[in-house]
Amino acid sequence: QRPGPGITFAYSLVFALAFPWLHDWHWGQVSTIVWALTIMALRAWCRGHRPLAALGLSLAISIKLFPVWFLLAFAFVGDKKGLVWVSFLSGLWLFALPAAVLGPEATWQYYLDLGSRLRPSDDPGSTSSQWWSSETTQFVPAILARLWGAAGGLWLVLAWVLPLGTLALILKGMRRCLLSGRFSIALVLCASALPLVLSPSWIHYFVWLPWALFYGWQAFANGPARFALAAGMVFSSTPFFFLMGGHPAYGRGGFLALASLCVPLAYVLSEPVRQNATTTQVR
Repeated sequence: QRPGPGITFAYSLVFALAFPWLHDWHWGQVSTIVWALTIMALRAWCRGHRPLAALGLSLAISIKLFPVWFLLAFAFVGDKKGLVWVSFLSGLWLFALPAAVLGPEATWQYYLDLGSRLRPSDDPGSTSSQWWSSETTQFVPAILARLWGAAGGLWLVLAWVLPLGTLALILKGMRRCLLSGRFSIALVLCASALPLVLSPSWIHYFVWLPWALFYGWQAFANGPARFALAAGMVFSSTPFFFLMGGHPAYGRGGFLALASLCVPLAYVLSEPVRQNATTTQVR
């Protein structure tokens, strides 16, 4: 169902005011391109266009590795051919093409150097230490560890247990949606789980939020669900960024992670309504 003019205008407004999108452009990042390719690929996959889906997703993976997370959906429905297509094309862009241009040795050395830079290190000036301990990462365990860091060992354990429990619930809902043919909702839930699995989760990675929030707005039509989605739109907006004190206070508070988790919350709030409607139809 195509959105009407009102919803299109509202989406455009929220997207234009979304802080991750402005952050992406301000710092010259490529997250907008990565997510455009990813969303194109997921849309093609939902429509059964496997080669186009593999092309888009493999290009996204070759720019930033984290879109590989969406292969979980392929695995859940047993799309082995899709997994092979994406793996083959990703290998082509990441290894075969650079090796053909730069040479195998230079390509191999590049990935060795990349791995050493990302390996955890005690050196405060290293890239890895900045990534894993940054106060602006939206990785949920890191956010909870920042909030509870002085509260003792039990709180630090909960900083991992609570996100993992939330992730398990999201994956359960995602699998249920895939098995019932609600592919788009499943993929939106998959995207909302990224700050639970991706460390670091930089602010500009969240340019997908307007898409997920507005898809949820159309899919989850009851009042409580839409209230949760509206809260997510506020938390991820540029006016809210300034209201919370700007950088780094906004990032330290984890508001983008909270906005992304409004999507599975809306799904949970809408499911009882959907189940009741299904039961009524069966009767």
